[in-house]
Formats: sequence, structure tokens, C-alpha cells
Amino acid sequence: MNKDIRRLIKSEKDMTTLVWQTYKDQLTGEYATANNHVKSDYENHSIREYNRRIKHNGLNTGLFITPFNAGFSYKP
Repeated sequence: MNKDIRRLIKSEKDMTTLVWQTYKDQLTGEYATANNHVKSDYENHSIREYNRRIKHNGLNTGLFITPFNAGFSYKP
């Protein structure tokens, strides 16, 4: 599931807030129920890619999954 959402995020062309809020909700929900090994993958790959796309596309900063480091990886 994690790699699937990352693939969708990388290819997403729609830059509306609703689309990205949906990704945020899905990522945070899946992260909350993941085991520690999978959480690391979310932190360093899927959430990082999501945050990077938010920044790169100039979307509302309220969409960021925080806190994150300079490379946009999630740091709980």
C-alpha cells in the first residue's frame, strides 16, 4: 500500500487542495497503524515525497505533514 500511494503522489497532476488533503489523510492514517519498520519507510519515502510535492508546487503550507527535516522527511 505504501509504495502504491507514493507512486500516485509522484504522478499526481491535480493541484487542488482537496486532492492533496485526501493524500495527507490517507498517509497519516496508514502511518498511525503501521509497525515500526513500515513507519520508517513512510517517514523517509512516502511522506517525504508528499511534502516535497507540496513545496515544489507551491501548495498551502497547511498541507505539510509536520515536523519534517530539510529534506522533507517526516521526523516524529
